[in-house]
Amino acid sequence: MLTHQQKIIRQGGIGGSDAAQILGKSRWGTAYNVYKSKIAESIEEEEYYGQYEAGNDLEPLVVKKYMKATGNEVICGDATIVHPKHDFILANIDGFIPKLNRVFEAKAPIFYDDKWGDAGSSDIPLDYFYQVMHYCNVMNADGADIAVIFRFTWDFIIFKYEHNKKRGQQLLDVERKFWEDHVEKRIPPAITNINDAKEEFSNTADSETMADQLIISKVKSYDSITAKQKSLKDAKDVIKTDILKYMRESTRLTDSEGKLLLTYNNETKSKLDSNKLKIDHPDIYKKYNNKSESRVIRTKH
Repeated sequence: MLTHQQKIIRQGGIGGSDAAQILGKSRWGTAYNVYKSKIAESIEEEEYYGQYEAGNDLEPLVVKKYMKATGNEVICGDATIVHPKHDFILANIDGFIPKLNRVFEAKAPIFYDDKWGDAGSSDIPLDYFYQVMHYCNVMNADGADIAVIFRFTWDFIIFKYEHNKKRGQQLLDVERKFWEDHVEKRIPPAITNINDAKEEFSNTADSETMADQLIISKVKSYDSITAKQKSLKDAKDVIKTDILKYMRESTRLTDSEGKLLLTYNNETKSKLDSNKLKIDHPDIYKKYNNKSESRVIRTKH
């Protein structure tokens, strides 16, 4: 977990976890998200949940198990390292293995799922793959050892990334272009998903835009898909009604061989009665009632 000071420094450059997002290869964010974080006037404190805290707490154990398993010394530190040629290319590495000239990266995910390959391979999630490639660029390292504890099973596995300087340079070129063409010029990169579009165009102006033929066809497609979604929901509700009528009070439905098909159980959920709170405690309601505003598409027929 980066300190507040490290976050301030990293806002002035591109870090390892930004790499996959800039490339459009991340499951956690986009190039637009990185852009917005770099031009922000203040550093937003990230909200860390239990799983992230657990991962950070386990890092010393991962280092210890790696050194015991390999005999390699890992030098750990918390300094932000700057690329020798590009002062906006930054790295906050977990550690370095001097005798092998390799970056050390510790991870502690929950599951050993299909995003991870075999021990000793470089088959790791793309966010981590481009993260260590970025680090090797900064450190001029020959590769990286990614030591992982999977918290569900407590399996300990070491993955290996061998640095390809040609691919590393390609990543560096993309990062440099992103920084110079977008961050420095305050020009947002291409928007690739609905959340980015909503954020970028959250403000309104009372004006009209004339649609070209391509957009007209997209509006028709949008209408068609919306109608199909409603039709499918209605059909789903009819089928669901038939199933519930068949099951009556039963909580499980099985086939003739006893194989479970579905369950239908009561689930308890807590819900704040905002209307009652507003009547009984209007001051508290007013203090904690946050209004939100967003733009909504409504097609006209």
